[in-house]
Amino acid sequence: MHMVTRPPLDQAAEEEITAVITRADDLIKEHKENSDVVIDLMHRLKDVDVDEYERETIESRLSNEFQTVLLQHGVPVGVATRAAEMWARNTVSGIHLVLTRPGV
Repeated sequence: MHMVTRPPLDQAAEEEITAVITRADDLIKEHKENSDVVIDLMHRLKDVDVDEYERETIESRLSNEFQTVLLQHGVPVGVATRAAEMWARNTVSGIHLVLTRPGV
């Protein structure tokens, strides 16, 4: 993964951030596959009768679940909070992130 930042990050900082994000992504993917709570919430999203209020409730619960698992595995608080919110929003919206490296 390559990030364009202002000011530019040096190689070591970029690699560290990439490692944290990749680790968070792996932890959340695993949690989505193995947590009964998360699996149930994701199934509820597929219900045709889910209204906007329930979607927001599911998103909040997913965010809490994701943040908890990230913090339990030592992801820094600031990263865990923002990553959990982003992955929860993406899950509810049906967006999938793919991490890649240029040229790979």
